[in-house]
Amino acid sequence: FDLVLTLLCNPEVEAPISPGAHDQVQQDYEERDCLKGVVAALAQPREWFDQLNRVYDQRRAKMEELCQLLGLAPDPNQVGMFVWCRIPENTTAEELVEKYLSEYHFFIAPGTIFGSEGSGYVSFSLCIEIDRIEEVIKRIGKAS
Repeated sequence: FDLVLTLLCNPEVEAPISPGAHDQVQQDYEERDCLKGVVAALAQPREWFDQLNRVYDQRRAKMEELCQLLGLAPDPNQVGMFVWCRIPENTTAEELVEKYLSEYHFFIAPGTIFGSEGSGYVSFSLCIEIDRIEEVIKRIGKAS
């Protein structure tokens, strides 16, 4: 592990450069920078991961509450950094995005930004602090 950390994080360790390989070297450096974060995360104690999982579980529960308030039904078995909801018939994801942005001042993503398989869905990011989710829930409650 220490060897991997040294190779990834040491700016003095360089890849051999052949003529015309500048783009590949640049990409290698960008990937190395990205991997520094991965290595740092993997070096954390188990408690760090457990705490982070608790934070995201709380966010997911609160986001699912928000979805239900909006009349959307998230799949309770989904995992990941988003809560996905099928959109109601006779509407489009773009219409929902616009409605929620204009009426409640928060943004969700139409599923199609993730590719054609996202058609018919909207996604709610879990990368938002729980107090912000609660703020949106209060805004919707006041508007109803």
